[in-house]
Amino acid sequence: ELEMIVLDWLAKLLKLPKEFLSSGHGGGVIQGTASEAILVVLLAARDKMLRKFGKSALEKLVVYASDQTHSALQKACQIGGIYPENCRLLKTDSSANYSLTPELVREAVSQDISAGLIPFFLCGTVGTTSSATV
Repeated sequence: ELEMIVLDWLAKLLKLPKEFLSSGHGGGVIQGTASEAILVVLLAARDKMLRKFGKSALEKLVVYASDQTHSALQKACQIGGIYPENCRLLKTDSSANYSLTPELVREAVSQDISAGLIPFFLCGTVGTTSSATV
């Protein structure tokens, strides 16, 4: 109950629509760690796609992230049944401050769609351990 109250306070503070409140169709939960949070959101995205495309689509689901992203993403993919070869850690370098560029993501997604795969998750990375990249 305390969690619902605090998250409703936060939604109101951010002036989010009423749909985000626990009294509506919204609400939320507080995750204890970033690793927990990434697992929960990856599983939610995976399940949404499997409802849309069918359970046999699991082998076609593709995840994208910067090569600066914490290893928690790869662990979440493993727990979520995402094939290791479908976890794309896109190479970054100093020319873009170790950040993903829209062009890099667009190219990877386009190649996967052409190969019949289903892009479903792009991991945002804020403040990496190795480079403090956003």
